[in-house]
Amino acid sequence: MVLGALLAGAGIAPEAAAGAPAPLPSPLDTPAPVTSSFGEYRSGHYHGGLDFSTGGRIGLAVHAPQAGWVYRLRASGIGYGRAIYYRFLDGRTAVFAHLSRYAPPLQAEVERRQDAEGSYEVDFRPAPGAFPFEAGAILGYNGDSGAGPAHLHAEIRVGEEAAVAINPERLGWGAGDTEPPRLTRLRVVPATPGVLVDGGTDPVVIPLAASARAEITVTGPVRAWAEATDRYRLGGSALAPYRIRARLDGRPVSETTFDRFDWNYPAEVEVTFFEPLARRRGERWIRLDSPARTRQAVARPPVADGPWGHRLPPGEHDLEITAEDFAGHRVVREVLWRVAPVVPGTAPAGPSPDRVVWTGRGSYLEARFPPRVGAPQVRDAGGRPEEELWTEFPLGEGVLRQIGPPLRAEERGLRWFRWTGPGGADSVAAVWVPAAAAGRQAVSYRGLELRIRPGATYEDLWILLDRPRDLPDPGNETELTPVAPAYRLTPWAEPLRERIWAILSPPVGTDPAGLGVYSRRDDGWSYEGAETAEGGCLAVRLSNLEEVALWRDRRAPRILAVHPAAGDTTGSSPRIEAVLRETGSGIARRQVRLTLDGGPVIAEWDADANTLRAHLRRNLSAGPHRLEVEAVDRAGNRSRRASGFVVR
Repeated sequence: MVLGALLAGAGIAPEAAAGAPAPLPSPLDTPAPVTSSFGEYRSGHYHGGLDFSTGGRIGLAVHAPQAGWVYRLRASGIGYGRAIYYRFLDGRTAVFAHLSRYAPPLQAEVERRQDAEGSYEVDFRPAPGAFPFEAGAILGYNGDSGAGPAHLHAEIRVGEEAAVAINPERLGWGAGDTEPPRLTRLRVVPATPGVLVDGGTDPVVIPLAASARAEITVTGPVRAWAEATDRYRLGGSALAPYRIRARLDGRPVSETTFDRFDWNYPAEVEVTFFEPLARRRGERWIRLDSPARTRQAVARPPVADGPWGHRLPPGEHDLEITAEDFAGHRVVREVLWRVAPVVPGTAPAGPSPDRVVWTGRGSYLEARFPPRVGAPQVRDAGGRPEEELWTEFPLGEGVLRQIGPPLRAEERGLRWFRWTGPGGADSVAAVWVPAAAAGRQAVSYRGLELRIRPGATYEDLWILLDRPRDLPDPGNETELTPVAPAYRLTPWAEPLRERIWAILSPPVGTDPAGLGVYSRRDDGWSYEGAETAEGGCLAVRLSNLEEVALWRDRRAPRILAVHPAAGDTTGSSPRIEAVLRETGSGIARRQVRLTLDGGPVIAEWDADANTLRAHLRRNLSAGPHRLEVEAVDRAGNRSRRASGFVVR
C-alpha cells in the first residue's frame, strides 16, 4: 500500500473483532514439524496452507478433523498431486494434498472416473453428501504425489467455492514454534524522478542488526522491502513470518499479515514479495508499501495518494520494523531515516558511461548519457514531437536523465526517445500505461504487438522495449532452435494486475510445426503457449514483464526405457514405468499414453522423476506381454517406443 495519508497522521484501523475459532484436531496421528508456512512465496501464488514433514515416510493416515463430506477430488502428476477437498458441516473446507492414495471408497471413485475419461488427470466434484465421513475417519494417506519429498500439505478454506484460504495456525495446527523470526535487511528504491537514496539512484540494501541502528538518507518518496523469514524449532528456516509491521515516528505506516488470501488473485504474491529476487535467488523481501490497487487483504491500509514518504519533512525520523510469528515471538529493528533536500548540481554515485544506457524504473525511466549527447527528443507512435520534462543530474562528464509521467499522462501508448551523439542518431521506445487508463490499447513495435486491457497495472508504468536481438542457435545442446528475434520488456519480472497479450510475428513462410512463444525465466527459456493470432502470428498472455521469443521445439521427447519396475514381474500388482527425457517445450502430460497388450493403461506423470508410472489394478497372467508408450511434448512432437517382458 502507499502510505502518504498515514504519514500525514492517520493510523491503521483496528481489525474487526471476531471470536477465536475453536481448535481443530491434527489430521495426523503424531505431531509433525512444519516445513512450509501459510502465505510463503511460490511462483505465481501464495502457499495456501502448512506443509508437515513426515520424515520421508509415506502412507501415514490422514484423518477428517470434523464430520463432513468430500467436496472435490483431484488427481494430477503436478501441483497438489492426489488431493481431497473435504467440507465440514459448518461450511469450511479442508484440503489435503500430495497423497499416496485415497480411502477405499474414494480410491474406487477416482479410478472409475479415470477409466471413464481415459486419463489419470481428473478433477471433479462428487454429488454433495455422496461420501460422508465422521470426525477422525481416515480420508487418505500421505505421500509425495505432485511434488516431493514425502509430506502432507493441509489447508483450510472458507466460502461456497472454497476460494479464500485462512491460516491453519488459527485453528491450532502447526503449534510448537519456539523460534523468533529473522529480520535481516532493508531494501530501499527511489519511487519518483529526482530522488536519491544514500546519494544514488540505484536500490540500496542495508543490514538490520540488533546491535546497532541502521541508517539511510533519502531525498524524497521511496519504495521499501524488508527481508524477513521465520523458523520453527523442528522445521525449516525460510518460512514466512505471520506479520510485518512498520512504524515511522511512532505512527503505524504499514502492516502485512498472512492471515488469509483469495485464490481468485493468487499472482498478487508477486506484489507482496519482490518477485525478481524471490525467483532468481530465493530471497524473501516483503514489500512495506504495497500499491492500493491490490485485491488481497494481505497488506493494509489501502492508501492511494502517493508513495512512501512523499509528505515527510526534512530531518531525522525513526523507523521501527517488527516481524512476528503466530506464536507471539517477535523481533524489532530500528532505522534512522534521514530526509535531506536535493542540493542543485548534486552528482549521484556512479561513473560516466561510455554509451547510452536506459533503465526501466517502473513509474519512471532513467537514462545515463556519455559526454556530448543531447537531451532526447520525444515523439509519439505517429512521429509527432512531444514536449517532456526531464530531471537531470551530472554524472561524471556525462548526465543522468529521468522522466516520470508524460505531460499528457492520460495519453497512453508508444513513445520514441531519439537523440544524437558522436556516433550519430539513435532511439529507444517505451509504452506509457497509466494505472487508471480506460479502454484497451494496442502497441506495435518491430514485429511485436502488445494488447493491454484497462487496469492491467498496479501503478503507473513505463514498459521499456529493448531492441529485438537475434538469439544464438544452441545447436544440439537443447531441443530448441530460435525462429525470430527476442524482445525484452522491462522492468524485468514486474508483476501485472491483469495479463497482457504479446503477439509475435514469425518470418514470412515459416513452417508452423513446433513453434511456440517462450519467456526467459532466469537463465532458461520456458514454454508459454502457441495460440494462433491473425496473420499467422503467435500470441501468449504474460503475467510479468519478461523477455519473449519464438522458438521451435525440433525434437520429440526421448523414451529412454519402458519396463515393469524392479521386482514387479511376478504378476502381483505390477508397476509399469516409462522414463522420458524432454528439454524443450515440456511434456504434455495429459496426452502421454501407455498401452499394455493393446489396451490403455491409466498412468501418472511424475515430473520430479521424469517418469510415466502405472500401478496396474489387476494381476497379470503368466507369459509374454507388450508395453507401448506414446510421449507428446507441448509443441506437438510425438514419439513411440515398445518393449516386451515375461511374467513367470
